[in-house]
Parts: sequence; structure tokens; C-alpha cells
Amino acid sequence: MLKLYEENLTQKKQQLELARTRVELGLAPKSDVLKAEVEVTRAEVDLTQAKGELELARMELNDALGIDLDYPIKIEQVEFIEEQPPSIDSCITIALKGRPDLLRAQSDIMINAYNLKLAWLERLPCLTITGSYHLSADRFVFGGTPLTRTNLNRYSDWSISVGLSFPIFDAGKTWHAIKIASLYLDNSRLEYDKLKRSAILEVQLAYVDMVTGLKKIELTRKQLKTAQLSYDTALGRYRAGIAPITEVIDASIALLDSKLSYTSAMYDYLIAKSRLAVATGQLPYK
Repeated sequence: MLKLYEENLTQKKQQLELARTRVELGLAPKSDVLKAEVEVTRAEVDLTQAKGELELARMELNDALGIDLDYPIKIEQVEFIEEQPPSIDSCITIALKGRPDLLRAQSDIMINAYNLKLAWLERLPCLTITGSYHLSADRFVFGGTPLTRTNLNRYSDWSISVGLSFPIFDAGKTWHAIKIASLYLDNSRLEYDKLKRSAILEVQLAYVDMVTGLKKIELTRKQLKTAQLSYDTALGRYRAGIAPITEVIDASIALLDSKLSYTSAMYDYLIAKSRLAVATGQLPYK
């Protein structure tokens, strides 16, 4: 925006010089110079205000970044590329698969479902199998019995026990754990559904903004071309002495408005494009 106001001031000064030249040649009234000077002053005011707004924006950015307000920063130029977004269904599919908040909510569902299974396992019978092996080592160490396979089998034995326990009464602790686990699982599913609806809405809004932004760029570009042609025509007519300077001034104001509208449309498009990227999980989520 600052560049546009600088160009506007340069343009107003050129109009002032043209008016002075025509007055000196006796081809225009002195009022043309006065009118041109007023426009130069107005352009200087607009430029000063734009510089002030830029400085405020820079300080707000520094504050958001957590750095000193006076710290100099350099803003990288963003390449402007017009591109149509994929279909709305594709954007929603990408969002449901890639958004960190949805992936995290899905993980919570899996964890709570696993915890519920563990809670239910406490209600099932518990099967235990234990085994032991006994060897009369004193016969070999102190009794002088030779260590052979036959003697090992003779003076050793195996035992295996199988047990099955049933949870008959635990003061309701198991059922309480199951109830709590079920509640957590239900809540995690509700939270996922809520996040899913919110994500779909966010994608749809960003998608509409991006499509609208593309249309605004197309329309304001046409408007800018028309305004530029109108200004060039008015300037040519003034130089030829067949139009008053007010026609040039009006055309100049319309040209600046068209440039600002076109630039604003590009900014809106880039913001909508970034919002769609965030909404679909293709940029770090806020």
C-alpha cells in the first residue's frame, strides 16, 4: 500500500508541474495550479498516514513475536500466484486426514477404547499356570551319587498347577472402572465429532473466501485497466487543452482507488489461501 501512495504523490507532483507549465504558457488559468497544489498536499497527507500505519503494524508484529518493539525486522516478499483451490470435498477430505487436532482426538478415542477393554478384562476369569522343578542336589554333592541322566530322573521331580479365579466381589470397583472408562470413551467421541464439524465449517468458510477472493481479483483488475485508460485519456485531453484539470484530478483519484482495491483483493486472496491451508492441516495449526 505504501508504494501506491508514493506513486500517487509522484503522479500529483507531475500534474502540478504540467499545470504550472500550461499557466506559464497562458494555456490554462492560475486556478489549475492551486487545484494541483491541493492534490499534492492531500497526497502527502495520505502518504504520511500510510507510513504511520505501517510503523504501527510493524510494532504490533514485533509484539506478537515477543521481541522489542523497536527491533528492525525485514518482511520477506510473498510471491503472488493465482491458483484455483481443489474441490470443496477434496479440501474436507484432506482436513479430516491431516489436521493435528483431529488426529489427536482420534488418538484419544483409541486410548480410551483400549482402557475400556482393560477395565472389562478385570471382570473375566483369571487363568494361572505355575510349574516347578525339584532336584535332590545333596545326593550328588554329599552322597556320592554319580551325576547321570538316570540318577537325575530318579532324584528330581516336576510339578504343574493350574488355577482359575473368578472376580466374585470387589465392592463394585471393577464396574465403577468400566463406567468411568465408558464415560471417557463417549466424551472423546463427542469431542471428535465436535472438532470434525468445526473443521468442516472452517474449511467451507475459507474455501468460499478464497473463491470470492479470486473473483474480486478478476473484477478489480478489469476496474484498474479501465481507470488507467480513463486517466491517460483525461491527461491527454488536458494537455491538448480540451479538458479542465478537474477531469485529470477525478480520474487520478479513481485510478488510486482502483489500485488500492486491486491490492486489497490480492491481500484478501492470500489471507484466504493461508486460512484454507491452515483449515486443511497443511500449515501449522493455531
